[in-house]
Amino acid sequence: MAGDIFLTKDRHWATASWAFRWAAEFLAANVNDDAVVARLRVIVDNNLNIIDLDDFEPNERARILELLRNKLLPDAESRLPTEDFDREGALEILKELSDMARDVSS
Repeated sequence: MAGDIFLTKDRHWATASWAFRWAAEFLAANVNDDAVVARLRVIVDNNLNIIDLDDFEPNERARILELLRNKLLPDAESRLPTEDFDREGALEILKELSDMARDVSS
């Protein structure tokens, strides 16, 4: 199973379900907006595996992009397992999302 985060209509991150879940859980834990958290929790809890940033208000979308650009990788570096896990491979997959978010205007 896979997951997608649509940053724009034309740019999306297609990834393995574990990476999608990691990113979605990260956003839900860090977005600091109860309505956005609730929407993200529905997606995660029901294994919907699609987040479309166009479905969010401009300020919510900007916050999500900021988190993906600046906080996702440091969070992953601090929390990903260091043993019996392809840590470097996982970080590269999450870096792909972070880099894509940098290329998208808020």
